[in-house]
Amino acid sequence: MKERTAEARWIENQSRWCCRVMVNGKRKAFYSTTAGRRGKREAERKADEWIERGALDCSVKFGDAWVRFLEDDKKHRGENNPTYKQHAHYGDLYILPWLEFYVLSEMVPADWKRPVLDGAKGSPKTGKPLSHKTLETVRSTLHAFRDWCEDNGVDHGKYPRSIDIPKEAPVGQKTILQADDIQRLFDPIPCKCDTHYLYAWQFAVITGIRPGELYGLKTEDVHGTTMYISRSVNNDGIITEGKNENARRVYELPRQAVLILEDQKAYLKSIGVISPYVFPDENGFVTRQGVAYKRWLRFSKAQQLVRTCPYGMRHTNVSHNKKVPLNLLKPVLGHSENMDTIRYYGHELEGEREEAAKAIGDNFANILGGRWS
Repeated sequence: MKERTAEARWIENQSRWCCRVMVNGKRKAFYSTTAGRRGKREAERKADEWIERGALDCSVKFGDAWVRFLEDDKKHRGENNPTYKQHAHYGDLYILPWLEFYVLSEMVPADWKRPVLDGAKGSPKTGKPLSHKTLETVRSTLHAFRDWCEDNGVDHGKYPRSIDIPKEAPVGQKTILQADDIQRLFDPIPCKCDTHYLYAWQFAVITGIRPGELYGLKTEDVHGTTMYISRSVNNDGIITEGKNENARRVYELPRQAVLILEDQKAYLKSIGVISPYVFPDENGFVTRQGVAYKRWLRFSKAQQLVRTCPYGMRHTNVSHNKKVPLNLLKPVLGHSENMDTIRYYGHELEGEREEAAKAIGDNFANILGGRWS
């Protein structure tokens, strides 16, 4: 291992420490805005780490650097983290087929844009145009890789100022439950179809909770009419902390949701199931999304409901609550604002969660009537 000979120095007009080093004829500067000896050590530590890695050779291929990126991402986030899995998945399907053998340091903006621009014309795997949402995720994955390159001193050529998604990119449409579908879900026609997850599906429609959050919900997360969402269960049955920071939230339950929880509690008692989960499987263990989804497909077919996916219930909730102010609805759903005043400077006022719960409850009361009013 090469040793660093330069020391970090304080740049007064920039108010930061700077440590400049060279490896294989390549120069790199590392900074720290922390004042004092702690900041000096921080800048030098960054330089030492770069030197230890050998500052990836200038002729490194995109695919080789991508492997290093995923290794670091996995180490930092954990192999079950949804963001790491997304990076690995989108890299394999939509990025590496276009860029794997490019020399990273020689890439120009047009090269970086290929997964998005060419992906909009046709997937490298299927030939079908990628949706607008998929292309957005491809772009954010490229950004994450670019950030990793910069943090680790990897020469990544010329990254574009922006990567625009073509206007012609198809926008995927989720099928939602209409008002009559919701009524049949809450007053199902007697049939031989399995209804073990009936109350889970009802709860998903009323609350707009994500499928993973739905099956990861524990009884300890519900206190009266207040629900705390802090975990999710993925398709492999592994518990995670949720999709992102916004996913961890406090939710004031609409009155229909409270009634559904009472029905679910009575149902579990009637079949002798004791579980820490609100919507467990028949043995009291955490529900696997795939299993519940297959049962949903059979149930919805028997009830002649429009065919929709688990996330379609979340879209159903939003579609039937369009009149609820966004500043009330977004926190309920765990959605963020894209760097605007409401997100960064708008703080929760007393009574807002209760106001959102009442507005959502009123909307579904108009659809369901009777006991649910």
